[in-house]
Amino acid sequence: MQCEQTVSVDPSSAEARAQRLLWVRRMVNLPRQIFSDYPGLNPDCIYRWEKVKRGGLTRKGAQRVVERLAQLNVVCSTQWLLEGLGDEPFIQQYSLPITVPPLMGSAEEAQIARELAVFRDNDHTVEWLVPDNLMAPEYLSGDYVAGIELADVVQAVGLVCIVTTAGGERLLRLVQPGAEAGRYALLCMNPDQQHLAIQHNVALHSAAPILWRRRRFPFPSL
Repeated sequence: MQCEQTVSVDPSSAEARAQRLLWVRRMVNLPRQIFSDYPGLNPDCIYRWEKVKRGGLTRKGAQRVVERLAQLNVVCSTQWLLEGLGDEPFIQQYSLPITVPPLMGSAEEAQIARELAVFRDNDHTVEWLVPDNLMAPEYLSGDYVAGIELADVVQAVGLVCIVTTAGGERLLRLVQPGAEAGRYALLCMNPDQQHLAIQHNVALHSAAPILWRRRRFPFPSL
């Protein structure tokens, strides 16, 4: 699905922003009343942005739209909405991770330890045991995950990462741009719990995109 740019003006103009917003709302096939069911959004502001009223879509508004789209399993960036730059929005297809056959008791723990030992041969590795189901269905409580810290946190936008906030809190979250420069929105992917776990304008110390994942048997229940 491609966004056909029929507007021949500056891609960052209010008219072009309105076209992209309308396109992405049609992508999820929701009326304004339902699409705007998110803090900071309402049907009137969506209408104004799409009709280029009062200057059109704002940066703060774009961030709220991106967060709402994440709830709908759509990956989108504020840069694309505001300037037409970067990848077009796409629907994130979730699937359970590939797992190895079950091992018995401590033998399985030993196998996990061996896999982690190989992963640790990389520089700047981070590993974690997922503590909850806020990132279900892709990541469940009890899953082992690991990644490699990025040199620049801004590269984490749009990726599921083990993040460490400036305050020292460690979380597994989908990283999106924040409304303020140098800050980020941290989103969960569990549609039943997203309202509990969206954090806005968080300063991050580090971010490590997930590169290794291991689920123990039996599967934990949601």
